[in-house]
Amino acid sequence: MLKEVDSRFDLLKMQDNCFYNQYPFREVLWSKDGTHLAARVIDTRLVNSDQIFYLNVDIPNCDTVGPVRLDRIPGGRIEYVGESTKRIGSFDWDGEHLFLLNDFIRNDGFGNLYLYDSNTREATKLNPINGECCYRDARLSPDGKYIFFVYQRFGSNVIELYYVSFSDLQSGQPLTPIELPSGFFATARERPQPALRPAE
Repeated sequence: MLKEVDSRFDLLKMQDNCFYNQYPFREVLWSKDGTHLAARVIDTRLVNSDQIFYLNVDIPNCDTVGPVRLDRIPGGRIEYVGESTKRIGSFDWDGEHLFLLNDFIRNDGFGNLYLYDSNTREATKLNPINGECCYRDARLSPDGKYIFFVYQRFGSNVIELYYVSFSDLQSGQPLTPIELPSGFFATARERPQPALRPAE
């Protein structure tokens, strides 16, 4: 059915759709079982307006049952540093309980990297390269064992890509970037936005 959709207008013509317009959504990720959403929204009730709402959704009954918010991320659980705009540059979700997100400090979305666990409701600042800023577009591998992230040292315009074992993130061991040809990124404001898929 969705294979025939080429535009939002085609989507609106479809019958039996679920329309969730309770929040100003900017980006949405689905859970592995299709019963939850992680949605980046503008929450105008907070000074730090960028939030990720963790929502329970009832697709079979969506015409009468709206999404139920289970958590607000970071929801005041992250102490941003002075340079931060307190906006979310990018985020990823394992489809269960782990979230990766970075705040917005420089160059269109690079910032500090955080891990949030919705089971414990705790956020941890990761910054795996010597504890230094700045990161963006962190992604968990489909099996949850690896993390991909983009790194740009504060004060530098060089962009590096990393794909490392999740267990190595906080080990303190030196991490090696993926080798890229010179000039691979044209500007310091590149937005790689990787998508990791299972190997076939």
